[in-house]
Amino acid sequence: MPTTISASVVTYNNADQITRMLASLEAYVDRSKLVLYLVDNASTDNTLAIVRDSFPWVKVIACEKNVGFGAGNNTVLSLIESRYHVCINPDIEFTQDSISALVAYLDANPDVAIATPRILNPDGSEQKLPKLRPRLNYLLARRFEKHSKRARQLCRAYTRADEPFSQATDIEVATGCFFVIRTATFKALRGFDQRFFLYFEDADLSLRAGSLGRVVFFPHTEVVHYYERAATKSLRAFAIQIASMLKFFKKSRRKP
Repeated sequence: MPTTISASVVTYNNADQITRMLASLEAYVDRSKLVLYLVDNASTDNTLAIVRDSFPWVKVIACEKNVGFGAGNNTVLSLIESRYHVCINPDIEFTQDSISALVAYLDANPDVAIATPRILNPDGSEQKLPKLRPRLNYLLARRFEKHSKRARQLCRAYTRADEPFSQATDIEVATGCFFVIRTATFKALRGFDQRFFLYFEDADLSLRAGSLGRVVFFPHTEVVHYYERAATKSLRAFAIQIASMLKFFKKSRRKP
């Protein structure tokens, strides 16, 4: 009998984070109908040994090299036969059974393709993550929001920060750090576009999924995200972000 829920988490030298995430999942999430795949992108920090020893219920896939976030998640496409698939960042922490809550919402709303919950900082405040299609002015604003009032205004528009979101609400883009997608939709889209090594793959997937169903922010459940914004701290990460941005806009221009 097909599994109701599958999940994938892609790791690259995230041993501490993945330990915290899996321990919290064990504590809060109903795993009776869940199969979770850990896709390791050739970590050198003993991630695989730790997971195999401490979380033997996790199905481990070891990649020979770092294939990136989207390609890593796509590794499970041929393996899953679930109704719903969850993409989970290793820096997520569960404080409640948010997976069951999102699945129940999708069960009740067959026109929804993707649902994503409220995302919190470790201190309990809400992370204001993008909910609109990326545009150049929004992306530039996120680089300069600490230095410009206009940039901060654009960031708030990009994340729809001034809206209450007291009910489930349609959005254009779901954050890649945690979302649930119908497996049939995920497969129909052939997963993430692997041309994006990191960054913008979630926006691209959301926009493509939007042609098959609604993309919804569901505020009645939540997860904690230890968000580091690596692109603002690492030149290499920033270079990867710029490359992905250019690919995203080039791809967008090809569409009618």
